[in-house]
Amino acid sequence: MSGSHTVHRRSYCFQPGDTFETQHGTMTIVEPMRLQGNDKISRKYYLLRCKKGHCYPVSEDYLRAGRLRTCKMCNHPTILEADPEFATWFVDPSIPQKRPCGCHDKADFYCQRCGKIVRNKSINNVHKRREVPCPYCVNGVSYPERYLIALFEHMQIAFVHQYTVRLVRNGRDTCFKYDFYDPKRRLLIETHGQQHYEAGAFERFSGQSLEQIQENDAEKARYASETLHMSYVELDCRRSDPSWIRREITAKLSCYPLEKIDWTAVRQNASKSVLLEIIALAKQGVTRQKISEIVHLHVSTVSQKLRQAQCDGLFDGITPQLLEREKKKRQKAQQQKNRLQKKMKDTPAKLSRREICSSSSAPRKKTDPSESLPPGITLIRSGKDARSRSDFLCTACGQNFSISPAALLKHGGCPICRKYESFLKDLELKYPNEYEVLSSCQDLRTPVKVLHRICGETFQKNASSLLRKGCSICAERMRIERANETRRNLGTQKFFDLLPEFERLGYPYSGKGFQGFGNKNAFRCSHCGELWWTTAKSILDGRNHICISPCRKKTPDEFRAQIRELTGEEYSVLSEYQSATAPVKLRHNTCGLVYLVTPAHFISGNRRCPACAKKGVRLPDPALLEKLQNVYADWDERTNDDNQQYIGFLDYTWERHLEDLTEFYLHYGHTNVPPGYLARGFDLCEWVSGQRKAYRQGRLSEDRIRRLESLNIIWNVPEHNWQKTYDAIRSYWIEHDHTLPDRESSPKELRYDIWIQEQIKRGRKKLLSSEKVSLLADIGIRFDYHSDVQFDAMCDKLRRFAQEHGHCIVPLDEGHGETAPLGLWAQRMRLQMAAGTLSPDRAALLIKIGLPVNNKDAKFQNKLEKLKLFRKEHGHLRIPQSYVENGDHLGRWINSFRVRYAKGQLSPHQISALEEIGMVWNAAGSDK
Repeated sequence: MSGSHTVHRRSYCFQPGDTFETQHGTMTIVEPMRLQGNDKISRKYYLLRCKKGHCYPVSEDYLRAGRLRTCKMCNHPTILEADPEFATWFVDPSIPQKRPCGCHDKADFYCQRCGKIVRNKSINNVHKRREVPCPYCVNGVSYPERYLIALFEHMQIAFVHQYTVRLVRNGRDTCFKYDFYDPKRRLLIETHGQQHYEAGAFERFSGQSLEQIQENDAEKARYASETLHMSYVELDCRRSDPSWIRREITAKLSCYPLEKIDWTAVRQNASKSVLLEIIALAKQGVTRQKISEIVHLHVSTVSQKLRQAQCDGLFDGITPQLLEREKKKRQKAQQQKNRLQKKMKDTPAKLSRREICSSSSAPRKKTDPSESLPPGITLIRSGKDARSRSDFLCTACGQNFSISPAALLKHGGCPICRKYESFLKDLELKYPNEYEVLSSCQDLRTPVKVLHRICGETFQKNASSLLRKGCSICAERMRIERANETRRNLGTQKFFDLLPEFERLGYPYSGKGFQGFGNKNAFRCSHCGELWWTTAKSILDGRNHICISPCRKKTPDEFRAQIRELTGEEYSVLSEYQSATAPVKLRHNTCGLVYLVTPAHFISGNRRCPACAKKGVRLPDPALLEKLQNVYADWDERTNDDNQQYIGFLDYTWERHLEDLTEFYLHYGHTNVPPGYLARGFDLCEWVSGQRKAYRQGRLSEDRIRRLESLNIIWNVPEHNWQKTYDAIRSYWIEHDHTLPDRESSPKELRYDIWIQEQIKRGRKKLLSSEKVSLLADIGIRFDYHSDVQFDAMCDKLRRFAQEHGHCIVPLDEGHGETAPLGLWAQRMRLQMAAGTLSPDRAALLIKIGLPVNNKDAKFQNKLEKLKLFRKEHGHLRIPQSYVENGDHLGRWINSFRVRYAKGQLSPHQISALEEIGMVWNAAGSDK
């Protein structure tokens, strides 16, 4: 059928009666069905039933993917099946029959304490907490905390609830929150509930175990005493019983006068609802800022509780402030209505509505704005009437401003002076006698010059930012101080994290308190029992030796036992131990290397075998053993022949590498060893780089410097390469008559051009030394304008284009694919010449080459010359439209001129120029 649309539906993959094995038994397909999703597309579903009779639809894709593993109704039973007691808490009895206990939908509940209805609470949260958050019974604050708040208020003691301390832990910004803080006594108080003493009591809320909670409590206590230097008290409030809490307070808070406390009044005040108190104060007209001070909560918390109470129906939102605003609105509306009625009453009844409107809109009498001006105000330009803007001059501030005369008379003075006076008043109110304003202020966004009397700095800042933030220099200093404090906290945390490791090594921390990184801390040596003082920074950096250096009581047998305890059978002691600073001879049993080492460095600094440590080898490697035996075969012989003094192993290896470098120099004539060059199995380039680094750091002896310089070693390779490239470009510059290389020449010249462009960039960023800048300036490289080299190159391309085509009218697509297309560059130069933004010397150079300022006039002159040649050769201008000569479409040109002439689009100059060569505007006419 024409116009019909047939929908082809695929058949169902499963049929009624098909079964699927799940964790809760077999599920059977009852019937296939189609359900429409959010995208308005119907998809194939199946109605499934389990052995318990639960039925719900499942998509075909879900079944085909094999994702059906259980019945969701059996796996997540309803509240009525799982917890019948919890089902009685709901106001709507149908919800427990449909929803599981872990559902996050909101419902209404009955409070189990007072029986009142609590609305819009999460089912999952209420079930986990086993408590309805009733605003009449609880306030989001535990009962022990409310009891302590009531006690402090009864004793009239200033305190801080939920005192927060910022710090850095494990590289992250975090904080410690303490329940109460008494600034006068520098006392921190924590009220610990059941979750801090019994396992599993708090896991359903935050997922933390009892061990994690107790570890966090211990860390908070240690931080309060050792870092904050404050007293710390933990109250055991595992039972929310007033008698229990009272006993804890009496036993642990003896610093307070508890003899004359009315405990009955404290208990009654602790049972009050903060939410009801907030609602009562709001209805009395108390501001939210004042309410927050009364109930010891933040202003945002007070606003949040009032909004939630309004949603729950506990608060209607009507306050005296709201009633006053509504009353003012009604009075204002009544006044406007009375004015309108009076105006209509004064209008004659015989006038029509149109006449009334026209009479009301009649122009008012023009008044002279200069009359009755405030003193010090001069009229510059007058407006139409008193309500139109006029220009005035204030002699006090010397500023011009625009305002209507009516508004000027109403406010009584210059608006700029008023804003300035208001700014000074606000600044003095917020920062008394702290700032001196040195310039005028037109508005809050205008920068003003200010002197800060405290720090003595003078700076400029807009008025709004100054009022909000104050002095920028002082704020930066405070930020640096806070950053330093953060770094101190981070270092303290790292220090205490490392203490168990030092205790394991036998050096427990024995100081009374952490003294900081600038001071020394006490450690006790477990070998001799003496104290060793060292800074915490040296411990963190690994530069500490703890008590090994002053420990003189160790015997040679104890030293061998200590080496065996630290390394096992990996090292053997070959010489007698004398002291911690006297070198001993050790043999590395893994690679067979025998070398001298200081015991203090070997034990505390973890200085092991230098040959294996260089390559990171810890286990025996046959290839490495063979290479070491070949390279250092004669070292043992030399040490065995020399009985008076052992040769240092590092000096020996340096001599061997110098011999390899000497052979490389004799063979190649230089010491620029390429990367990966192996000598005796070791990277010689890496060794040479190490010598250059040691030379820069001043760690190379004069004898070694002299021996390396005898091989003409280059200490600073980048500077050497720079000077070498500069000398090559200077030779090129002199050879080619003071012309720098460009990127259109040979590959070598291309590399030179890239190097020049890189130096120009570095010179603009002030990254070149003054000597290099002067050397580059000697060969014509300038840094004042980055496109000088590019401009000269484009001028050369423009000259070649003019020589090839006979003109400089460059198409826009000329040079397509290059870095700087010639057509676009020529158009940009013409626009700059027309706007007068191009420098005179560049404009003169372009005009000399032949670049026209107006490209359209140049194109017209070019076409005119072609038509003159045709007229001279053929004696007429009767050119067919399809005529083309040497690629020039002369027929199209002559026809386009006639069309533009008929439309009046040709200028008189163009018309006269065409008529001079015998142009016939009517194509049918004869040529004369």
